[in-house]
Amino acid sequence: MAYKAAIFDLDGTLVDSLADLADATNYALEIFGQPSRNLQAFRQMVGDGTRTLISRALEPDKQHLAENVLEKMREKYAQICLDKTRPYNGLPQVAAELAKRGIKLAVLTIASA
Repeated sequence: MAYKAAIFDLDGTLVDSLADLADATNYALEIFGQPSRNLQAFRQMVGDGTRTLISRALEPDKQHLAENVLEKMREKYAQICLDKTRPYNGLPQVAAELAKRGIKLAVLTIASA
């Protein structure tokens, strides 16, 4: 079977954006006096959108802060989203090889709510 196209998600598939997401979230948490989290903890929190990320980063009794923390996180992320985000090792070469074989490439990603 010959493939004609490949469609990829962006965050967590093509690029590793975890460090920038963590930095922006920790920035927002600290503004509201909440403890920051280490990078490893964020690995367990991401994957279901930024609103869920913030909910997971906050303690259960601090959920009332979620909307305000989310707003600050998004503001900061817009400023730093390319500071540490990089393609996963080997992905540029994979994309080049697929394109060389005539496979059309696309990215389909959804901005999280």
